[in-house]
Amino acid sequence: MIHPAVQKVPDSLHSTFHLRTMKHNRNQRQIKQKSQYPRLPSLIARRGNVLFVASIASLAAGPQACGYVTAKHALIGLMRSVARDYGPQGVRANAICPGWVTTPMADEEMHPLMQAEGLSLTEAYQRVCRDVPLRRPASPEEIAQACQFLCSPQAAIISGATLVADGGASIVDVPTLAFA
Repeated sequence: MIHPAVQKVPDSLHSTFHLRTMKHNRNQRQIKQKSQYPRLPSLIARRGNVLFVASIASLAAGPQACGYVTAKHALIGLMRSVARDYGPQGVRANAICPGWVTTPMADEEMHPLMQAEGLSLTEAYQRVCRDVPLRRPASPEEIAQACQFLCSPQAAIISGATLVADGGASIVDVPTLAFA
């Protein structure tokens, strides 16, 4: 299962999102489990696995990205629920949380920085990764390899896990950067 990226939602829609979410949560109790996940019987029969492609936005909040951050946090909750509820039937569920990856979506995110500071695309990626311990974004191939591992027999005991693939960005103690 792969969830597409969520576009930015203006803050004015935050209250609408909240109301719809609360209504959904209330109605969710009335929905049967199998109708929530139509492919679940097949996953159970195959003792399959679900990989949620989340983001480091699933673990922290970036500026002016309320809808995106909320949706990505929700993916982690959904993954944990699937792992907990369907693990006894042999279904594994995990999530991968990439940081910056050189993709068309990330390239678009670089444009305001490129324009504001007169940077090339490569320089913009260098700027956003300057405090990342590995000092670079991931390639799509690197993220694909991590996904492949989580879906492989070598990861047969791994379920309910969140694999952070961000070059070390999430381990940085941001308030101490001024002292580096």
